[in-house]
Amino acid sequence: MKLKRLALAGLLALLAACGQNSQPITEADEPVLGTMSLDGVMRNLDGQEVALNSLASSTRSSGGFFALEPRQTVAPAVRVVHGSPDAPAVDVLVNDKVAIPGLTYQNQAGPASLAVGKYNVKVNAAGSSTTVINADLDLEANKYYAAYAVGLLKSIEPLVLRELPFSISGLAIVRLLHGSPSAPNVDVYLSRPGRNIEKLRPILRNVPFKTASGYYAALPGKLQVRITPTGTKTVAIDATLEITKGSIQTVVAADAVGGGAPLGAYVVDELKGDAPEPKSIVEIAVGNPNFSSLVGALTSAGLVEALSGAGPFTVFAPTNDAFSKLAAVPSGNALKEVLLYHVAAGKFDAKTLLKKGSVKTLQGEVVTVKRVGDNVILNDSVMVTTANLEASNGIIHVIDTVLIPPVAKSIVEIAVANPKFSTLVGALKSANLVEALSGAGPFTVFAPTNSAFSKLESIPDGDALKEILLYHVVAGRLDAAALAGVSEVTTLSGKKVQVAVHGKWIVLNGHVFVIKADINASNGVIHVIESVLIPQ
Repeated sequence: MKLKRLALAGLLALLAACGQNSQPITEADEPVLGTMSLDGVMRNLDGQEVALNSLASSTRSSGGFFALEPRQTVAPAVRVVHGSPDAPAVDVLVNDKVAIPGLTYQNQAGPASLAVGKYNVKVNAAGSSTTVINADLDLEANKYYAAYAVGLLKSIEPLVLRELPFSISGLAIVRLLHGSPSAPNVDVYLSRPGRNIEKLRPILRNVPFKTASGYYAALPGKLQVRITPTGTKTVAIDATLEITKGSIQTVVAADAVGGGAPLGAYVVDELKGDAPEPKSIVEIAVGNPNFSSLVGALTSAGLVEALSGAGPFTVFAPTNDAFSKLAAVPSGNALKEVLLYHVAAGKFDAKTLLKKGSVKTLQGEVVTVKRVGDNVILNDSVMVTTANLEASNGIIHVIDTVLIPPVAKSIVEIAVANPKFSTLVGALKSANLVEALSGAGPFTVFAPTNSAFSKLESIPDGDALKEILLYHVVAGRLDAAALAGVSEVTTLSGKKVQVAVHGKWIVLNGHVFVIKADINASNGVIHVIESVLIPQ
């Protein structure tokens, strides 16, 4: 889910955190009452332990006793936050399985409830096997964790923090994290809006990057956060947020996308358990710069809308590096053929694909799948670099090489290989048209099945047969979409065939239905028809 941004003023650095000031805030009626430890002990700003019931009786906004409210998510639970300003979108893998795909800067996912035990967590550049963080976590019972990926990409590292296992009814809890790699050490002031900073003492002093404060318990309402360079009263950041009863928030200082100014901050709501809304296959691809060549190809081929549909689909997604291996990216129908060879109907994870051994693609040809060592290999040579990226309408497997469909057969070769066209093949041989229809073309062929020929009282021969067969062939490649845009076509016999669209059907000469369209051949396209066309 997208983290709420704060309206910020100033150009320097950040919200942050560590320790607590040994002196209380000097101006009366300030919102911060004290600190709260992970085990539920509250202390005032002088470090003295305070009972919640005594605190309730001494605050004007209490209306009753304060109480600890256990969090509802099953513990242990882990939240992941992308806090590296120049890192790309990332995939988070738990024990080498993709748990969170495509997480972008200043966004979070989780908390995910896990069993007690040891886990390996990797953060990879989205859609790749390039690991930028590799960490082992030992999760304990009844504890909540937040893993922040912080720092610039060249020095990115995990910062694992504990989260409170409870909230406090009637109070708000705030923690501060210095997450800006470009910011210096800072002082932090917390107050009600409009208080004169000259009369305030910082609640945090000299806070360095990658440091988190303890939790501060505060009265609900508006909270003004001001940041100054350490030892000065010059306000570099001025932010106001609304803190509500029972809330727990971590405020994170942040660089702009890419790093550096303009600086800002974002809020992690620790009581929100929503993962990011699942994205479609196309949305995941569009949001990942490693797939920009793929997105461009899908757009050129007019397949974006199709792959945004309900599906489900299994997509083998080539990266930009995979496309760069091609001598040239095909165009037109050839590009569409290649892209459809990367898509299968249905949702198949890597385990299922390996069990099946192959999968038929929307292009019509099969992709083989096998395991070689620890790798999943397609068509004996193409490696799956990242498997099982979940999408709302299917699943993505990232591959390192573009899959090229087998060389298409000619029109005659397709007809010869299909027993349903045996009568047509015999007629072509009798009329000496086999060689012509094996040429470069391209041709559009309306191909009658054996059943279509059986409707004739008799099959003509000689010139009459040749005339009928040429009446089924059009010069040029006209797919179903192209046919739907015309009212007639001229055949190689010189005579015209009338074309109309009735609902989902293409109908020729008013009564002959195309029962299967767009069988692509190396030298054209075949449309199967259920009756023989007879020229007038």
